[in-house]
Amino acid sequence: MIETDLATFFDVDEFAREFTRVRAATADLVFPAILGVIDEHAFDSHATVTMRRLRFAAAHDVQSGDTVTDGVSSWLVERVELRVDGSEAEAVLVISA
Repeated sequence: MIETDLATFFDVDEFAREFTRVRAATADLVFPAILGVIDEHAFDSHATVTMRRLRFAAAHDVQSGDTVTDGVSSWLVERVELRVDGSEAEAVLVISA
């Protein structure tokens, strides 16, 4: 179990940025997260849709079907999985039109 406050890992003055979760009929949620790229198919010599990975504290209510934006780009949350001891979450994102 992680005994350190996750705010240490998701500090917007360090590696994290602020993202906004948008969901119909629900107030927007601003939360810190770390954005990465899923590159498991990057060298398979065929084109794939770029998928992103968003890591954040699991306490933030982000679910499959939500939209996440950084103010420049928007992504659709494909799925959310808990990591570590359940205190961290990872969302798989696809570009939103």
